[in-house]
Amino acid sequence: MLMMIGPVMCDIALNLGAHGGGRPIPFASHDVLGVEPVLEDMGPGNAVLNLQITIHPEHFGGLGGLEALKIARDQMLPLPVIRGDFTPLGWFVIEDVEEDHATLNGGGVGREITVKVSLRSAGSPSAGLAPSIFRLFQ
Repeated sequence: MLMMIGPVMCDIALNLGAHGGGRPIPFASHDVLGVEPVLEDMGPGNAVLNLQITIHPEHFGGLGGLEALKIARDQMLPLPVIRGDFTPLGWFVIEDVEEDHATLNGGGVGREITVKVSLRSAGSPSAGLAPSIFRLFQ
């Protein structure tokens, strides 16, 4: 396992090729006459995590995992993200899932699909979201 995004495991079917991101610190700018603006620390910003995944559906599958990521995005569900060494990275919501299909098969599905997933950190979900999150694991 390279990474878990909620119920979706990045492995040979959903091959995680790269990830990166950061955590910007937002500042409020206050203009002061005759000097540079004073910057006020607004606390830590949301962490951003960008993933690049390659799928070869004819050989290894992976379309089900891709669909689960889209459902989580559409329902704006916070999901736990765990790195492959079992380090929890926190709760994230999926902001975007981009697909690029190459060398289409007869059904219009790419033999190789490059997927870019953009995530943003979020607080842990309330207990009321638990049924929606658990439905993704089915």
